[in-house]
Amino acid sequence: MAQNVRGNKFLFTLKNTTGGDLIVALLAAFFDTKDNVTPFMQNSPTNIVSAGYACDIVADDGIIIDGQTPGADLVLTSINAKKKYRAFREYIKQYGATLQSMSIQTNNLAAFNQTLNIIDCSPLEADKPIDIPLVALRDGASNLNDIVALDGDGIVLGADTLMLLPVLNGHELTVTFWF
Repeated sequence: MAQNVRGNKFLFTLKNTTGGDLIVALLAAFFDTKDNVTPFMQNSPTNIVSAGYACDIVADDGIIIDGQTPGADLVLTSINAKKKYRAFREYIKQYGATLQSMSIQTNNLAAFNQTLNIIDCSPLEADKPIDIPLVALRDGASNLNDIVALDGDGIVLGADTLMLLPVLNGHELTVTFWF
């Protein structure tokens, strides 16, 4: 994670050209995400879906969904090539971190008509969801129409955090986590 006046940050882009809209688990809580077909892959949403959540794929490095036609993919690219997304995801799962803020920048404003879901999952009690309509995060006073920012409000991300973000077809999102 890069150090800045605001703290540490982690940036990545998600680009969806699969031909369909997807719900991506940015953080997968304690759910097992191993793919039984390709064991080295850790992007299977099976256990998240079994727990009752809509999820198409778990975020991982590189081409997450390889479409049948060239260029029809879901690709995650860490801005810093030396810092892999899976390492970030597993670090949050193992050690946790308090979110200062999160921003999402897009190439298409329709991305902000979606809802970010942050769920505090527990096998012992009821899950605690926070549903955040991205359009509510738009700053009407700002001239930056292509970006929304979420104040972390002390949200602790950790082994119990499931974070689901819809990524519409044809959209590219740049997500920044500040800790």
